[in-house]
Amino acid sequence: MKKRYTALLFSLCFIGAPILTKAQENINSKTYTKPTVIIGKEIGVRADINGRLGFSYLKHKNENKSFRFRTFSTGIVVPNVSYLQSPLIRDFIALGAGGAFAFLKKKQLDNKFTYYHGWEPFVGAYVSLRHFGVYAGIGHTFGLTYDLSEKFNLNVELVPNVGFGMSQFHNGSNRSLLFKNSSNGLSFSLHYKISK
Repeated sequence: MKKRYTALLFSLCFIGAPILTKAQENINSKTYTKPTVIIGKEIGVRADINGRLGFSYLKHKNENKSFRFRTFSTGIVVPNVSYLQSPLIRDFIALGAGGAFAFLKKKQLDNKFTYYHGWEPFVGAYVSLRHFGVYAGIGHTFGLTYDLSEKFNLNVELVPNVGFGMSQFHNGSNRSLLFKNSSNGLSFSLHYKISK
């Protein structure tokens, strides 16, 4: 008797497994459809929570890899806004800009979200009335893309980094070499997709 039940149970599982698998595939196909990846280019504007603005250009090499170049401005660099009454401090207000390029690896999470990460070397410079400086370093980008439509997507990312900088007064005195370990803060970018 037990053998009959075992044989019947085995037969039901053997016959029912493909049916259940097919039903599950139908359910999954309704909730998730992998989007068609257009291997093309994107251009966008970027801003971080520290107020730095920039532009970005991204080229998709294939479904899983991209190359990105972005510019950024360091904005107005000042030691302390409360000291702006002093002429000496006003001379230290600096404007700066830089660029970074990243080699990104991507992973599709669902039909709207894509996770990406990759190494990002960067260089930059700043200048004021009394001094100037240059800096360079490398960071690692961690980001998430949300597809707003067929033509636009929204990105949020964090870029922890390390770098070296050198500053010097215009008269040649007080040269300094600095090491910096920081993060650019949370940033947001809006990209427009350009197909082939």
